[in-house]
Amino acid sequence: MPATQWDTESTRLLCAAILVDRDLPNRLLRESKAAPRALPAATDVDLATATCCAIVELRRRRVRDGLLAACCALLAVGLIGSIIGDHKLWVLILVSLLVAWVVVLATAMLSTEEMINQFTRRTFNPSQIVAKVDQRRRENLRELYDYPGHNVTVYSGYSPFVGSGGILGSWSFSVDVGTPADQNTPLEQFGVEELRSHVLDGLRDLRWPQLTIEERLFINGLDLVPNSPLLPHGLKRPVQTVDQPTFEALLAGPDEKMRRYTCIRVSGWAETLVFSLGCASSYTHAASTWRRRAPC
Repeated sequence: MPATQWDTESTRLLCAAILVDRDLPNRLLRESKAAPRALPAATDVDLATATCCAIVELRRRRVRDGLLAACCALLAVGLIGSIIGDHKLWVLILVSLLVAWVVVLATAMLSTEEMINQFTRRTFNPSQIVAKVDQRRRENLRELYDYPGHNVTVYSGYSPFVGSGGILGSWSFSVDVGTPADQNTPLEQFGVEELRSHVLDGLRDLRWPQLTIEERLFINGLDLVPNSPLLPHGLKRPVQTVDQPTFEALLAGPDEKMRRYTCIRVSGWAETLVFSLGCASSYTHAASTWRRRAPC
C-alpha cells in the first residue's frame, strides 16, 4: 500500500487526527464495513492508510479499556471488602487506582510519542502504519479505497464531487455549431472527442508537474441496473473500475443518465491546497465546476 505524492500530506494530517479524535477511528471503520454500497471518492487522501491507522488506534484503545475495566473490578472488590469489614481488601483500592493512573499516563505518553516520531512531514511513512494490519484486510481496504485506480463514481443522496472542497464557481453554455463565426468561412465539422482532445492537449502542453487529468464515469446509484457491467452482483458494491473497452461501450450505450467527466486537478502547498475542475460536454453543451480544498 505505497504512498504517493498526491496524498501523503492529507493522509498524514488525517492519521494525526485519528490519534486525538475520540469518534473519528470508529467512523472510518464503520464506513469501511458499511452495507454493500458505493463509497464517495476520497480525493487527494489515502483512506486505506487512514483506516489502517484507525484499526491500530482502536486496538490500542481496547487494550487500555480492558486494563481499566480490570482496575474497576479490583476497585469494586476493595470497596465491597471495606463495607463488610474486611480491611485487608483496602490494598486493592490503592493498587487499582495506581494501575489505572499508570495505564492512562502510559497511553497518553505513547500517543504523544507516536505523534512526534511518526506524523511529522519528515517521519511520516504510511508503510509502517499499514504493516501493523493483517494482509487480507490491507488488500480489502486498498481495493475499496484505491481512488487513483478507479474510473467510475456511483453516488446517491450526495454530490458526486464530495471531498473535492468548496465550490469556487461554475459556468455552463450552449454552442451553436450550425453558424460559423465568419459567414465567408465554411463550417468545419468536429466531434466531442476532437474538442476534448484539443483542450487536453493544451493542458498537457503546460507541462505542469502538479497537474493531473483523469476520465471518470458518473452515474446515480438509483439508475443502476442489476447484472449490468457496473453492478454484476446485486448484493455487492457497484464496480468502481472498468477497462477502457467497457468504459467506451458504456458511454456509447443507450443509458443517457451516465455522464463522462474530465477531472483536472492542480495541487500546491505540499498537497494541502488542491484546485479541482470537472468538465462535461455533449455535442452542443459544455459545463464546468471548479472547487478548492483548502489547508486543514
